[in-house]
Amino acid sequence: MRVYETLRTGSAGAEVRLLQRSLPAWAWAVPFSATEIDGRFGARTEAAVKFFQGEHGLEQDGIAGETTCSLLGIWTDVILGVDVSVYQGAINWPAVSGINFAYLKATEGTTFKDSTYLANYQGARARGLLVGAYHFARGSATPHEELDHCLSVVTGPLDLPLALDVEGQFALTGEAGLAWVLSWLEEAERRTSRRPIIYTSSRIVREKLGSGKGLEQYPVWYPRWDGQPKNVLPWQDWSIWQYSSTGVVPGIPNPVDLDRLAVSDF
Repeated sequence: MRVYETLRTGSAGAEVRLLQRSLPAWAWAVPFSATEIDGRFGARTEAAVKFFQGEHGLEQDGIAGETTCSLLGIWTDVILGVDVSVYQGAINWPAVSGINFAYLKATEGTTFKDSTYLANYQGARARGLLVGAYHFARGSATPHEELDHCLSVVTGPLDLPLALDVEGQFALTGEAGLAWVLSWLEEAERRTSRRPIIYTSSRIVREKLGSGKGLEQYPVWYPRWDGQPKNVLPWQDWSIWQYSSTGVVPGIPNPVDLDRLAVSDF
């Protein structure tokens, strides 16, 4: 769970609950019980924020923005981006606005090459965006064979780590699936000299990747479209959060996945 937007009176949700838990006991006018951590930013939360701000020499405006949340250790700087593939159609990259990065589908399995990868790569870099590439894992060949295929297409420099996309179509399960994924990630790190990221969810880990042990050493790109992920086990938190699959971005003709990236993780 991360706080990346200003919280104020009227805010609600898991981010407010994190703020309430993080405010020290001395900031509250009267003892605050666990049952009162309700995720609603009301008068008592505002008063506690003001008191905390005053004790730290800040303007006592009762608004939990970057400075206040940083002092509480819960602020994360994020940038916005998209992930795209052939399904987004022919993207007019000069017209794209409102984002800072783009992940591009490059390959799948050992034979599929996204026909838009090169144009998207050139267009996104020319637009000045941070660029990453991802491979959709199938698991029907060896991890090295799938990685070889990916790196035969992803030949230009990347600003963001190479990503492995593991979803329900992945052929393996249990510890065999976990071993395959870890082997791909380890070899990708060796060959690119940068730790890759894995796109998956806790559900897929349970269904496909056995104990999940070892995955936590790699950043996770986590999909959840109905609110910020609260439990991303076996990871402590998301590094990229895919928060929508129906985004609208100028220059991209079809609905697109929208993402938030935690800057400090890269």
